[in-house]
Amino acid sequence: MDWRWYLSTASDLAQVVIAVFAVCAGSVYLWRKRSRRMRLELYLENARRNAETRGGRGSGARGVTHLMGACLMTETQILEAASSSSKIASWVAVDEETGRADSVLFRISERAWRKIKNSN
Repeated sequence: MDWRWYLSTASDLAQVVIAVFAVCAGSVYLWRKRSRRMRLELYLENARRNAETRGGRGSGARGVTHLMGACLMTETQILEAASSSSKIASWVAVDEETGRADSVLFRISERAWRKIKNSN
């Protein structure tokens, strides 16, 4: 028997297994990334809706720390989800005393909010 045939077959099988594993891992990664983005968008939509209802205060803008607790994501995940969404607007809040950037705020953008508001 030629042992090279066994090595070749094992190599081919390993390539197929690795390819299937890579596709599955990539799919899970993309699904989780989309899930985090949608969770953040939904939370910010509800925050904006609550801010605009009678008795609500503020503009529906939320800071990173608030979103970390509310959406159960890390700071990096919040920033990644917000930057990959066309529905989320962000800006830097400036401390009035020092004039330095204090925090990053997020909320549903005006363009997206008009579509969401009119669809209900």
